[in-house]
Amino acid sequence: MIAILLAFGVAYGARQSSRIARESATFDEPGNLLAGYSALAHGDYRPAIEHPPLARIWAALPLLAIPDVGWDPSGWASAAPGLVATAGPFDTGHAFLYQQNDANTLLHPARLMTVLLGIALGGLVFAWAAAWLGFRAAVIALALYLLEPNLTAHAGLVTTDLAVTLAMFAALFFFWRITGRWTTGRVAGLALSVAAAVLCKFSALLLGPILLVLIALAVWRQRVLTPR
Repeated sequence: MIAILLAFGVAYGARQSSRIARESATFDEPGNLLAGYSALAHGDYRPAIEHPPLARIWAALPLLAIPDVGWDPSGWASAAPGLVATAGPFDTGHAFLYQQNDANTLLHPARLMTVLLGIALGGLVFAWAAAWLGFRAAVIALALYLLEPNLTAHAGLVTTDLAVTLAMFAALFFFWRITGRWTTGRVAGLALSVAAAVLCKFSALLLGPILLVLIALAVWRQRVLTPR
């Protein structure tokens, strides 16, 4: 099992690394990276306020190890909130990545942070399939995950999409495990996953009604897909 996961991690990482080295930034990546770095380095959460900051902070962590990253938020001190919210994700993000810094130096390590999330999501898919249907099914699920084009496309971008997908998937996984047997670790995993999802993207608030429906089903049926 460990060998399968290690092989998957190497294959997934190599495939994504070759992608991110040759693809330019998408429209929203500069603003996302600026928002994460501004929050980490300056405690300024105003750039790109349309999403919570966790996924962006995660992506921007490598920038703290890069010397002389060009960004000075002091000019925004007297700016109107509406101007900051409008300019931050686009004009200012573009200037941050392409004019004040070398784009490749900042973008590549930030994208690798999203690749790590993709590897974690694959491991969780494997764990859920193995607990539910056994080892052979888990290997098939992992192979399908590796080849799934939509997830592959998002796993090399500095966006909030893969982060919230991982957190929501983890929340549902831990809830499923709880329906089989309550443990402190599983409850903590559910709580942390829900919190992480909501801190990545506002749309994760949909977890609330989803979990309520699943709780009602679990009570009605007494158990939902009890793990082996």
